[in-house]
Amino acid sequence: MLRCLARGLLLLSAVLLLVPREALACSLVVPRSWTKRTADGAFELSSRMGERAFGPATLSLREVRSNKKLWEHTLQGAPHEQQALLSPSGQYVALVDDFSAEFTVYGPGGEARKLSLEPQLTAGEKRKLPQTSCGQQWVSAARFEGELLVLEVPTGGRVPPIYAQPKGTAVRFEPKTRQFTRDAPVPESSRRRGSSRGTRPSPRRARRS
Repeated sequence: MLRCLARGLLLLSAVLLLVPREALACSLVVPRSWTKRTADGAFELSSRMGERAFGPATLSLREVRSNKKLWEHTLQGAPHEQQALLSPSGQYVALVDDFSAEFTVYGPGGEARKLSLEPQLTAGEKRKLPQTSCGQQWVSAARFEGELLVLEVPTGGRVPPIYAQPKGTAVRFEPKTRQFTRDAPVPESSRRRGSSRGTRPSPRRARRS
């Protein structure tokens, strides 16, 4: 009995190691209320659930020292804690879903700006985005670098092994100026040359006029 149980646990552990993180993250997990603060503890972002598990939620930002609520929004769906990012100064909040091209940035007064990654990518890059059981993956990592929102987009696709994925594209959004910047696109010819090891690219023939 104990031997069978041990084998079952070992098999489950092996499966969890092989399953991509995204597949586990997008499983049907009931949202919950949560609170997070800036590193200096000056600002607190919280999400409070309503009566229904998958119903509306209240997202609010509070200044801790004065206990003053700076802004509050009612959302149709409750965000998970890992989807919410708070800038170090507490000025900006971002809600990012790995499996959606759209994301939302809240300004100092709580004004919401809905944005999309789709116009920032080339057609070839969008074709290479990984297709998962949760849908198309648009973001592999998200963070604030100061007041700059950085979204890592897996434009290199997904190849085995899962722990050594090709470099993607960093898309940056500056909330103050509302401007996007991004890494330069990698030409398709360069991708093909980089993927073929030990072979030299054939020289291009000049066209005859």
